[in-house]
Amino acid sequence: MFAIARTPLLALTLSLAVTACGHVPLASLLKLSGVDFATTDISAIRAGIALPETLEPLADTVKLTVLAETDDGVTIRRSFMLEEAPAGEDTSGLDADENIRVYRLKEREAEDLAVVRADVLARKEKAGGGKLEISVGATACRTGALPDSPLPMSTYLKTSETGSFVPLTRDVDLRSLGGNPELVAAIPPCFAGVAGS
Repeated sequence: MFAIARTPLLALTLSLAVTACGHVPLASLLKLSGVDFATTDISAIRAGIALPETLEPLADTVKLTVLAETDDGVTIRRSFMLEEAPAGEDTSGLDADENIRVYRLKEREAEDLAVVRADVLARKEKAGGGKLEISVGATACRTGALPDSPLPMSTYLKTSETGSFVPLTRDVDLRSLGGNPELVAAIPPCFAGVAGS
């Protein structure tokens, strides 16, 4: 079994890439342990990002990244573009009170992921083993001045095995991540004329 790792990543600003492993709810770890990269339905993969009302992911910056390392030392890292899913998608497992956007792989990106998966699995079999990490990344912008209060972020993953969205992070304060508060202060405005820009 080549399971999806339990260390999701979220890149929220141009330079912020944060390991969120310590924030994964215990119940989620059990559900995620049943996700098998070798057999999961790629077309069913969905990612959810919940941000404060004053922040939003920039279009065409949301990515799913696969990082595979085989036991013979080969590293494969590929990113695949996600697009916002259409209205009417199943959102079971998501908090209706959160400002959540749901994403899916673009059709061509899903095809490319299938090719990369076949390559990874072949290399893993040849090497006798390996490990895999799946991450979701985005560049954020602000629609107004950021409050001095915490900036909670939650992320979710849905696969054919989980059947519903599973929290990867829950209400993590963006100001506490990355060890550099200036990264949050540097989040750019979404458009000219944003208050506090």
